[in-house]
Amino acid sequence: MKFALIALILFTLAPLTAQGFETLQIALDSNLHSESLGYDKRIQLIVPKTYVQNSENSYPLIVVFDMQNSINYKYIVNTIDYLSGFGQMPECLIIGIEAADRSGRYRETQLALNDENALGEENEEFIFEELIPYLQNKYHANDQIILFGHSRFGYYTTHLLTQRPQDLLGVISVSPFYFQENTDHVERMVKMLGEVELRHDLYYIPSVGDTLLDTDDFYKLTAAIEGIELPEAFKFHPLTHDAADHIVTPGLTTAEAFYTIFREWSVLEMKFHRTSRDDLQAMHRELQAEIDGSYGAPIPFSLGIYNGTGWRFYNDGMYASAIESWELMMAHFPAFSYGWVFIADALSEMGRKNEIEAYLKLAEFSVQGNQYLTVEEISEIISEIAQLRK
Repeated sequence: MKFALIALILFTLAPLTAQGFETLQIALDSNLHSESLGYDKRIQLIVPKTYVQNSENSYPLIVVFDMQNSINYKYIVNTIDYLSGFGQMPECLIIGIEAADRSGRYRETQLALNDENALGEENEEFIFEELIPYLQNKYHANDQIILFGHSRFGYYTTHLLTQRPQDLLGVISVSPFYFQENTDHVERMVKMLGEVELRHDLYYIPSVGDTLLDTDDFYKLTAAIEGIELPEAFKFHPLTHDAADHIVTPGLTTAEAFYTIFREWSVLEMKFHRTSRDDLQAMHRELQAEIDGSYGAPIPFSLGIYNGTGWRFYNDGMYASAIESWELMMAHFPAFSYGWVFIADALSEMGRKNEIEAYLKLAEFSVQGNQYLTVEEISEIISEIAQLRK
């Protein structure tokens, strides 16, 4: 049937007609006043195109510092778009934060014990007491927080890791340094790792290039961490790029770091997709329980996986299993109105045409005001609804 081509396209999630991001969209680009810092901070929130404001879904939150460095920032966001578009990492919210001017960037990453004009502690309050709660309350961010910082923000994100290990899922510190007057982050890291009781996995991914600034402190840290017994949930993945300049390390790090953090999720996602079990919803609960144990909360699989799994079972004549996969898809991706039509079609193939009307009505309701689908896709859905009613 004609849906087969749609299924293939949506399994890869790489629409040929898309402009800019493939799977992401900018939801907010504005200034947010910080009471802690005493001035406005420019932020940019990027959400999945499947994002629905009034749904009950929640999303991991990736915090990217130094948004004003547009080349690196765009590369990081586009790499996340690429990985999530092909189902290699889950849909996430991305919040970009612009640093203040040059002296302000220094102060926002400096600590009071080093400089009486430092704002590092105030910046921490802004991030964890103002910005993240705002995104959780208004945009469905959850507690799975990943920080991405380069250079001074590599230093600063490492500091935040030592201060708030229970509040984080991962820290990607690119070209960091670990020592300043009165500050020894190697010592702090070792002390934290000896005391912390982690509730779920915590990833720390430092990444360096070939400069003295990048490598000197890095090897002191790796030697110290590798010399102690680590908590089982602490995932230490240092990355080296021995011929890379300091400025390009964020681009070289991004794909590998996010692949590393979400590798276990991806393995479980493919286990779901390749299964021959016919009790998909029970299997899904089991896999999500494993994800919860590792990541601190369930993380839905990608739209393409649910859809592709449904079509695999449909094409094998296993319509009940196809319906189970599509029901899971619609629970997590309500904007994808095709799913209700697919379920109705599978019921029709099972000879249960008397049950399809409820799903066709759900499809009709779902396309109303739908901002995810194109006008042409909505028109096709309406046409298919009419065909199934004959």
